Amino acid sequence: MKRNIHQLSNFARFYLSQGITKQNIPSNDCGPTAVAMMINLIREKSISRVKKVSKKEVIAAIPLLGRLPDWIPLIGGASAPWGLASAFNILARENQIHWQARRACHANPVLIADTLKKGGYLSILRIWENGGAHWSNVVQFDLKKGFIYLLDPSPYLEHLLASKKIQLLKWKTVKRDWERQPWWAKCLGIKSELVVYQRT
Repeated sequence: MKRNIHQLSNFARFYLSQGITKQNIPSNDCGPTAVAMMINLIREKSISRVKKVSKKEVIAAIPLLGRLPDWIPLIGGASAPWGLASAFNILARENQIHWQARRACHANPVLIADTLKKGGYLSILRIWENGGAHWSNVVQFDLKKGFIYLLDPSPYLEHLLASKKIQLLKWKTVKRDWERQPWWAKCLGIKSELVVYQRT
């Protein structure tokens, strides 16, 4: 089921910023922030009236081996896909939200399209060419036309109008980053990663 423009701008209500560090650069909390946005979006579909979830609550729910310690220079705070899926499931159970997250490794674009068509959502990991990686949420995907719509936790979107907070990007650009596998990703078995959120 395609989501229209009104629905897309409506997603902007769930935007959260991953934050800025003391060095005035984006924090590495994009993963927990993306999960917090998904929980807050999904909770509105749920009967239970639960309070909004913050990125700090998601970070606290990530298992020990699912997130790099904050004290590690440059990469501290980066979260693994298995850590994010686990944190979502813990918080969903605690808040009686009947949705489940799972990691999808070596995924393909058809999975993205099918998940959205069935009313689910996804977080996608993009790996930058010059180093680093970034989690965003996929809220619409048009594989035929080659466009993807992202609810992104970038702090640079914080002060924009709601209509500008949902990013429209060319799929070929996102796909290139999504499929990139530098040495560290190979060591961790990370390739074309998604966290898939579906109703149970």
